[in-house]
Amino acid sequence: MHRDVQNANTSSSDDAKHLQAIGYRVGYALVERCSRGKPRPTDKLDAVKFVCKDFWSAAFGKNVDHLRTNHRGVFVLQDTSFRNLRHVPQHANNDVANERLQIPTGMLQGALA
Repeated sequence: MHRDVQNANTSSSDDAKHLQAIGYRVGYALVERCSRGKPRPTDKLDAVKFVCKDFWSAAFGKNVDHLRTNHRGVFVLQDTSFRNLRHVPQHANNDVANERLQIPTGMLQGALA
């Protein structure tokens, strides 16, 4: 029985990695297409602003609602009506939300690569 639980956890972890890898490839390709003909960002803030406006709009159909930073290299992007989470009940456990965020997570990683 212990082995079945381990296999289920490994399978879930492998599925998440696979979904993130798919998202990475999509995000990388999409940012290449969105940035064609535009100057390269000169610093981290310019890159994040590009992601918030151009990339996010192309990927999810709208701009990011809020961009915050602590001025130490940490940026927080907030989308209050993110489509992937719209139908997740508020009382659902984090596993449901995490499953729905694997591809967008990979897309952001690919866009910032």
